[in-house]
Amino acid sequence: MPTYAELITKADIAQADLDILTQIELEPTALYTHVDNNDGTVDFTDGTTIHTAGHVSPSVAASQWRWKVWDADGVLIASISSTSQNPTLTFTYSGTYTVELLVTTNYGWNDSITKSISVELSPTAAFTYSVTPFQGGAAVTIHQTSTADSGSIITQWVYDWADAQPDTTKTDGSDTPHHYVVTSVPYSVRLTVTTDLGQTHFVNVNVTWTPVSEGTVAGWGFQQTDDYTVVFTDASTDADGTIAVRAWDFGDGGVSSATNPTHVYDNEGIYVVTLEVWDNDGNYSSLTKPVTIERGATLPPVAGFTWSQALKVLTAADVSVAGTNSIVQWSWSWGDGTFEVSSIGGLSHTYANYGVYDVILTVVDNTGLSDSITNSVDLVDPVGDTAPTAAFNVTGSLPSMLRTFNDSSSGGTYSITRWDIQWGKDELILTFAVDPTGQTHTYLDSGIYTIKLWVYDSAGLTDFHSIVVDLTFSPTYVVTAAFTIDSCTIETV
Repeated sequence: MPTYAELITKADIAQADLDILTQIELEPTALYTHVDNNDGTVDFTDGTTIHTAGHVSPSVAASQWRWKVWDADGVLIASISSTSQNPTLTFTYSGTYTVELLVTTNYGWNDSITKSISVELSPTAAFTYSVTPFQGGAAVTIHQTSTADSGSIITQWVYDWADAQPDTTKTDGSDTPHHYVVTSVPYSVRLTVTTDLGQTHFVNVNVTWTPVSEGTVAGWGFQQTDDYTVVFTDASTDADGTIAVRAWDFGDGGVSSATNPTHVYDNEGIYVVTLEVWDNDGNYSSLTKPVTIERGATLPPVAGFTWSQALKVLTAADVSVAGTNSIVQWSWSWGDGTFEVSSIGGLSHTYANYGVYDVILTVVDNTGLSDSITNSVDLVDPVGDTAPTAAFNVTGSLPSMLRTFNDSSSGGTYSITRWDIQWGKDELILTFAVDPTGQTHTYLDSGIYTIKLWVYDSAGLTDFHSIVVDLTFSPTYVVTAAFTIDSCTIETV
């Protein structure tokens, strides 16, 4: 049987053994991961672990973090540092950097890890533009304002005009002209810039302008109500506004600025009558034609109509003037190959497409006398249409690297006709003409990826949406320490 002294000594050795075990349990292993956002910022995530061996030990945790950064020449960059656990550090230039993380526990034990990282600052695609509208479109000039950091230069500018015309690729930053042959606005322009290091960035901008008025058209009719009195009726139209000013010249020295004036002539004869009109934008039009004044004559009707537009629906309002006899028939040729005959004046007609149509109205009175008028109607694609809304999610879970695309985008004024998907910054942009729900992609490497979606509708309006998916694995390290005391000999001197 061991003596009391021997028992005490063994207990002391066991306690020393436990102290060593506790020391090992308290030592951390520093570890971190990082994500380069390609905009000069890098997100760092602490992954430090504290070792345990399954024994009861004092509560221990990492309590202090110190991040330091050196450039490629080994020079400490004092301005890039942090004491946060998971900091976002900002870099000014692209390049290779050395980043050290020193972790200290609440018991004073510490560990550090040093890694080399590459930082890529993507260029910033940007531009302004100037517009010169013309009939049926506009001349747009792009003024380049894209930038890159001092470690790279932009070597390529690619413009996607989104109006079915070919992309324009340039190798300098000079102004870029482009002619749209459409009247619908806004219109999307996507600019993608690439640096000499292969870094890319894009921006979508909706170019907008005020379309040039195409529909200020002077028009008028008249009715002789007695031997010398004539009632004139204004039938002028304006496609994108209102007629603001009228100037009548009755051909005998008489004038008027009224909308529908009445004029009394002194004698029979043929008079050349002119109506000049200006719309609210200052656009001008005029119409001159003869008026015959004849006592006791049987007067034919005078055709005339105005119109209004609601999207692709044209509503024609009859302003024809009966002659001596009543009008009994109105015949409409809508300019798109369709015709209608009616016993009433105004009608509505729905067109398949926007555009310019020559609408003809022919009126006939109860004696067979007739008159016709042709107006060029510009069915304008309205400004301020609602753009589509891009939206989606992806399904799938680790450890599988397969992800499935689920589209939830919605159209605005028009239906979506094109979907562009990019599964990551180094992946190709895939274009689909139908809903891409169900499309899949398998990633080859773990990491954090930004998935991007662009949608376009039939009018060229566009929207963009992106989501970030995390496909990283966090390894766990476990160190087990154990000590066994088989025997002990105590010598007394």
